[in-house]
This record gives sequence, structure tokens and C-alpha cells, in this order.
Amino acid sequence: MWKLPSYFSKTKVRKETTYAMAYQLIVAVFGLLFVVLIPNIAGIELYGQLQTVFAYAALLGVFFSGKVSLDLYQTLSSHKFSSTSRVHIFSSLRARLLFAAITAVLFCAWLVFFPVAVLLDHIVLVIVFVLVSNFFFFFISLFEPLHRQVYPVIAIILFYVLELLLLTALYAYNWISLSGLLISYIASYGAGIVFLLAILCIKLPRSNKEVSSLSSSALKALFIITLAYLFWILVEKIDILMISSMLGSVEVGNYSIAASLTKKALALSIPFIAGAAPLFANHRKVRSFYLSTLWRLLTINAIIVVLLLILAPLIIPFLYSSSSIVPLMQVLAFSPLIYAVGHLSSRLAFIRGDLSIILLFNGIAACTNVVLNYVGILFFGAFGAAMATLIAIALWAGLNIAYVKVKVF
Repeated sequence: MWKLPSYFSKTKVRKETTYAMAYQLIVAVFGLLFVVLIPNIAGIELYGQLQTVFAYAALLGVFFSGKVSLDLYQTLSSHKFSSTSRVHIFSSLRARLLFAAITAVLFCAWLVFFPVAVLLDHIVLVIVFVLVSNFFFFFISLFEPLHRQVYPVIAIILFYVLELLLLTALYAYNWISLSGLLISYIASYGAGIVFLLAILCIKLPRSNKEVSSLSSSALKALFIITLAYLFWILVEKIDILMISSMLGSVEVGNYSIAASLTKKALALSIPFIAGAAPLFANHRKVRSFYLSTLWRLLTINAIIVVLLLILAPLIIPFLYSSSSIVPLMQVLAFSPLIYAVGHLSSRLAFIRGDLSIILLFNGIAACTNVVLNYVGILFFGAFGAAMATLIAIALWAGLNIAYVKVKVF
């Protein structure tokens, strides 16, 4: 069991959590701006096609994700920024490249037997988008355990400003299309990667005897966490994929707008979870930190739920032409509250090293979501998908909370 380093004081954690809050708020504000701009400029149908591509890209990029390495996270969390080695980080990156190559081959083989027109028409751009977007978030994820959130803040500002400029150029020259949107995202993520990679190369030493490269046991742990993350991606994306195949791009667009707007509420939750996570390693204080963070999450997200329920019928009609977004938002308004509580409990189990439990709970939620989504969409359309996702997230959160209560406390 690794201990919290002495230099990670409460004051230090609070300070870096403030940076994390700034990062999440910037993501939320710019994210809301793009959720409003793109559907109004490109149309809800094209926005739905873009979200379908994003959903498949998320599945294709699972093995690239910066969230899948327990060994790397714990190693970074137990070292100062200046004593962490570039060798260790890039060895983890090579492992992701290996898993990503396997995933890409399987994905392309799957498209041969189950073709998806929107992907086949843009397959090269989709693969490049997956590469650059997951590299970007991989590098950002390195700064969380190192508590250097100021660099992700700068990177995300750079990404959104460049994306806004490119979107303006596409609109000005009447080049709004799925290809144009994907190219703009690729260019923006690429600029962020260059910045973050430069920071890592400047700040980190080339090698350090205290930090070794990934071991075979660490690769095994990485693979297990990757499978767990794959199941969670299915929980998050299966509704969009099923709506796309059963109802079409317009319904995907409506659902994606509602899901994106409600998901931004997590911006006020994630920093508290990230700030408390390193403190979970200290067994003597883990219960108090967990409960105090849980109380903050419940308070913040309860207020958000009320605001979403009140504001959705008042604001949505002025932003979009579709009225079906409102009932979807009113259902999904509860998802940030449930997800935040479940994510806090899951992070505690993750840091304690209970990998099989994470995989099991994610698998149960994913399978439940698939079945409920099909039935819900069949009888209630996109509204049924929203209900199915909410139930699956609630099941996942409940399992994690029960596990923490029984096994940790």
C-alpha cells in the first residue's frame, strides 16, 4: 500500500484542486458554447453524425486512454514532478500504442462484417482523430497525479480557442461538413499535444533510477483496467450507437445535445474527486476524506439538478429548433449526481487496487445498459435510451457504494 508523500499536504492538494476546478470550468464553458454553435451552424442531423463518429471513436480509442494505467498513476502520485522520468511515461505510451494497434485491426475487421456508412466514408479521418484526441487526453492525464493542473488549463484553452477559430473559418467559407469538423478537431488536438509534450520534455529528466519502466505485472493491470474502461464506454455510448442504427442521425443529434448539456455539470464534481483521490492512500484518513468529499458532491449536484429541471424548459426553445430535447434533458439531469457519487467510490476502489471489482461492476452496468437501451428505444425512442442509461449508471454507482461500505469501511 503506497503512502501519501509528505510534500502532498492538504494545502497543496487544495491549491491544485483549485487549478483542476478552473480546468473543468473552462471545459464546461467552451463545451457549452460548441454544443450550441455546431448544431445551429451545421444542423442537428450533421451534429448527430459527428456524435456517432465520436461514439465509435471512443470504442476504437479505449486502449489509448490515459485512464487505464494503475501502475503509472500510482508511480506518478508517489514522486515529485522533477523526479519523475520521461522513460517511464513513454514506456507507458508504448504499451498504449500496442493495445491500440490490436484494437484498430479488430475495429477495421468489424467494419467489414458490420459496415457503418458514416465511418467507412471518413475512415482515415476517424482513425487520425482517435490518435490525436487520445494522445491529447493521455498527456493531460499525466498531470493529475503530479498535481500540475495549470498545464492542462493552458492546453485546453489553446484547444478550444483554435477550434473556435477553425469553426469560424469553416462557416465563413461555407465548408461546414463532417470532414471539415473532424479536420478542425484534429488540428486543435494536435496543437495541444505539441504544447503538453514540450512541457513534459522541458520539466522531466530523461531518466531516473527511482522510477523504472512498466513491468509485466503492470501491463497486466493496465490490460484489466482497459477492459473495465471498455465496459464503461459501452455504458456511455451504447445509447448513441443504438439510436443511430434504429432511429437515425436527427434523434442522435437531439439526444447528444441533451446528454452534452447535462454532462457539463460534472465540471464542478471532478476536481473534488481528483483532489481527494491521492488522500485515499492514507488508510487512517480515507473514511473522513471520502465522506467529506461525498457531502460536497451531493450538495453541488443536487443544486445542479434543480437548476437543470427549471432552466431546461425556459432556455432550450431559444437555442434549438427541436422541442424533444427538453424531456431528454429532464431525465438526464439526474445523471451527473449519480455518476459523481459512483465515480468517487469507484476511484477509491481503484486506488485500493481492487481491479477485478471494477471490471465486474462495469461489466454488469454495460450489459444492463445494452438490454435496457434496446427495449427502451424500441418502445419509447430516444427517451427510452435516456431512461436506460440513467438506470445503468444508478446500478453501477450503487454497486460501487455498497462495495466501499462493506470492504473498505
